[in-house]
Amino acid sequence: MKVGQLEVNLDELSEFLVEAKKDANSGRKTETILNDDSRRLTFHKGELFYIHLCKGNTQLFETETVEVNTKTHPESDWTEIWRMSCFGKIKPQFQQDAPLIKQTYEFLRQALSKISSDIPFRGPSRFPAIGEAGDRNWIYRCDLMEGPYLTDFNGTESIEREGKGIIYTGNYHGGLIIP
Repeated sequence: MKVGQLEVNLDELSEFLVEAKKDANSGRKTETILNDDSRRLTFHKGELFYIHLCKGNTQLFETETVEVNTKTHPESDWTEIWRMSCFGKIKPQFQQDAPLIKQTYEFLRQALSKISSDIPFRGPSRFPAIGEAGDRNWIYRCDLMEGPYLTDFNGTESIEREGKGIIYTGNYHGGLIIP
């Protein structure tokens, strides 16, 4: 697909996103804490560079971008070609429960690591896992509202825990940046 002056292979971009997001959710080995307390995760392979910025805790804003090395611009060799934004939050009744918040985000990272190249935005449509005890069953749901195209998409996600109900909800949207 033509993006401005660039030719972008959507299959390659999809595979790159899966690899980058799995790396980012695998243990935060590329995480940098910035001056404003936001977290920055990066992944680089070939001509593509992935940046994931995340700020907040009980209300969380994330931006993910993919840049391509074009070596054509006089001020920068990198051109942003894809972006996704996500806003998620812990429901108000759980915002003072620090252990539950930590467990919820750990489970979210597990779910997001199950990303696939056919829908490379967040996690699978459903991800069940059984916790340490029978009352700790978790379910992640991801509903794609528009898409599943890398060029233009949006959706919602939620995490539910048995005995607690829905703990976390999020909305995401994004697509190719076409100048």
